[in-house]
Order: sequence, then C-alpha cells, then structure tokens
Amino acid sequence: MLYGILITLFGLVYGSFLNVVALRTLEGRSIVRPPSQCPHCGARLSPRELIPVVSYVVQKGRCRACGARISFLYPLGEALTAALFLWLFLLWREGRLSAWEALSEAVFASLLIVVTIADLKSLRIPNPVLLFFAPVLFFLRWAADPSGIGRILLGGLLFGGVFGLIYALSRGGMGFGDVKYAAVLGLYLGPEALLPLILLASLSGFFVALALIAAGRKTRKDAVPFGPFLSLAAWVLSLYGRDLVVWYFSLW
Repeated sequence: MLYGILITLFGLVYGSFLNVVALRTLEGRSIVRPPSQCPHCGARLSPRELIPVVSYVVQKGRCRACGARISFLYPLGEALTAALFLWLFLLWREGRLSAWEALSEAVFASLLIVVTIADLKSLRIPNPVLLFFAPVLFFLRWAADPSGIGRILLGGLLFGGVFGLIYALSRGGMGFGDVKYAAVLGLYLGPEALLPLILLASLSGFFVALALIAAGRKTRKDAVPFGPFLSLAAWVLSLYGRDLVVWYFSLW
C-alpha cells in the first residue's frame, strides 16, 4: 500500500513535468526556464499553487492573481500519469511485468501522455518530442531483444508507410503529425500491432466524436485530435496485445 501511494505521488509530480514538456514544446520554449507561471498574466506560481491536482481543485480552476481560467489539461496530465504509473506498478507487483518491462512501459507512457496533452491543446504533435523519444524507445526495444533490430525497424517503417498512405488518401482528414507519431509507435509496438492499432484507435475516435456531436460539443466539420486515440490504442496493445490476440482467435 505504501509503495503504491508513493508511486502515485511520484506520478502526479512527474505528470506536472510532462505537462510542461507538452505545452512549452508546442510554443518552442525552454522546459527549464522561466519558472512556472500563469499563461495569462505571467504571475509566478507559488509552491502551494504547484501541488498537482489539489491546487487546481482548491483554486476552482482559476489563477489566484488574475482569475483567468486554467486549462483542465493540467490536472488531466497529472492524474493520467499517476494512474498509468500505478497501473504499471501493480502489474509489476503481480509478476506480469519484469522491472525492465515496467521501466520501458513507463517511458512509453511518458510519450503517450505528452502527445495526448499537446494534441488536445492545439491539434499538433511537436517534432522535438518525437525526435527525443524515437531513439529512446528504439534503444529500450533493442536492449530487450538485440536480435530483433530488423523487426523494430520494420515496425517503424510499416506504421509510417501505412499511415502516410492514409494521410495522402484522407486529403486533410489526418494530420501529418499523426503519421510521424505512428512511425514512433511502430518502433515500440512492432509490425504485428499495426492493424489492431488502426482498429482500436479508429473505433474509439469514432464513438467519442459521435458522443461529442450528440452532446452539441462538436459538429461534423470540427476537427477532432486523433493522437489521443492512437495513444489509447498503443497503451492497450503494449500491455495486453498478446492477450487480445488469444481472445480474438478463441472466438473462432
């Protein structure tokens, strides 16, 4: 229980950092300087205003200095990171993941969260984020299976090629950032995950878009970021891909 609490607290703090990476990278700013401040009035945030999730709730989602509304993406990124890290910890404790696998999945989760927050914010996936994580994920996969370098590269090329084709055929229905993101996901997931990823991401995106339209939050002409659905599908497949394949074939 104690370790689970510590992992959750670490995830909240680390999630705050991932928010900074996602949002500042979109603006081409340093992730180190200046210190955290209100994006509206520029007021520097005090330590009590930097407590993950809690400060957002206490301040009712508004800046103490100017009263401007704070984006819900901040507590979302913090809570999401804490949840995924606790998830990995529980899988490791149950023996379903080795320490190396849990570490790799934590790095992978970091990419998924940063891309999700960035895409929700501006419908863009920052190139520096992908350029940083691509070699890191490649190394993690190569270190786990030195003989599988061909499969790793094939995954990246296949994902990038197929999504590039979809991008060309969609005529603006998909952003090119999704193509580059898919190529990075392919390095980690491997070529066999391509079709399940497309299926899971497309279905989840379709139903969420349908719900938003039904609720009056979106129209059919409004753009919906696809990156979060790719992230969701990638997370499910990275942890339960083999189980899903076994379950699918058991139906037949």
